[in-house]
Amino acid sequence: KQAKQELENLQQTSSNSLVLSFNLLKTVASIFHDAGPGNWDLPFIVNKVFQRLLSCASSILQLYSKQKLSVELLDVLIVFAKSNCSAEFLHCDVGDYLWLKLLPPKELLQSNFAVLGQTKAEEHSWTMQKWWPIYTRGITLVTILFEKHKHYFVKHALQFVGIHEVYLVDSLLLAKQTLEPAAMELIKSSVTLVSNLVEFETLWRLEHSQSLFNLMVSGVSYIFKVYRVVGFFIARLL
Repeated sequence: KQAKQELENLQQTSSNSLVLSFNLLKTVASIFHDAGPGNWDLPFIVNKVFQRLLSCASSILQLYSKQKLSVELLDVLIVFAKSNCSAEFLHCDVGDYLWLKLLPPKELLQSNFAVLGQTKAEEHSWTMQKWWPIYTRGITLVTILFEKHKHYFVKHALQFVGIHEVYLVDSLLLAKQTLEPAAMELIKSSVTLVSNLVEFETLWRLEHSQSLFNLMVSGVSYIFKVYRVVGFFIARLL
């Protein structure tokens, strides 16, 4: 028992060190992006840091014990996606690393995206609420890369939408069931991705017509829900 406790403490220390490292990496990348030399990202490119980060994310995203680490790692990827070295993601097969790994863990595949609360047995296992922050960041990463690179990334983004159609629809429909902050962030990220991709509606229709139809229907439902909520609060104020 003592050995098990020591191992858990060691793993926790290692995880905390990685979280601190990721936060330092985010800070350095942000500072150099704003005020660094033009080639500040060269060491990251030469040492294939982006591929390494994507590979690491692919390995841990589905692991419950690494959920905090997964969030931090996706935040690092988002910072780099916003930076001057964003184009490096076009050469990293980002979809091969992440699209399938961003599907909900197998424990959640039969769950409703808006199931709230948790039983005692779920305190140390995946619930949808625990997965939402990771999924939100994954969608945000796709959106940022699409916004930065448009035609060069659109097929990758549409592939993501095709794979994640069911869960993106569920994300949009969350507005009917909960106003939890984490859920609202997920809804916002989903709406932003879908609304941006409408610019390529013709290509989207050719590539994944079913996901286009289903997400448009869900988007209209979301807008109607927002309209009703706004109307409710206006009525209360009056």
